[in-house]
Amino acid sequence: MPVRFFALLIATSAVLSACGGGSDDSSAARSELAVALGNAFMSDDTPSATQEEADCAADHIVDVVGEERLTELGVTPTNIPAIQEVGFTDAEIGMVLGGFNLCSDLLANFEAELAEDLGAEAAACMAETVGYDVINEVVRATFANDSAALDRTDSSFNIAANFCGLS
Repeated sequence: MPVRFFALLIATSAVLSACGGGSDDSSAARSELAVALGNAFMSDDTPSATQEEADCAADHIVDVVGEERLTELGVTPTNIPAIQEVGFTDAEIGMVLGGFNLCSDLLANFEAELAEDLGAEAAACMAETVGYDVINEVVRATFANDSAALDRTDSSFNIAANFCGLS
């Protein structure tokens, strides 16, 4: 299984399992943007995601980044680019990632997604060996489109795969 698969799996799980508190702003444009983001998340090949999780993630991103800033970045109800193409600042990535970690256990989500392909025992070994720091770095690097950082995390996945007898 390619190491980059793990990075994509983590980032997708992070986006789809985030739970924001929602917003008191009930403007039609904001609602349209959140709906469009939620629908875009569901169109990804992520069978374990629910519409509720996708909507929650969309609401969270709109809440922490802001509709005005998202529009400035080219994210509109009719244009939802891939998350790594958005161009979030490091501070925005930190806000989004912080919210994901407050709302969701990214490592447990990674383990659950991985278990579908590798089985529960191998997935548990991978999750325990990789740990939260690497999971968070993969999400951060994916949002930042930082291929150098993703390359650095590859070694962690390779080490974990070797340790768990998967290579």
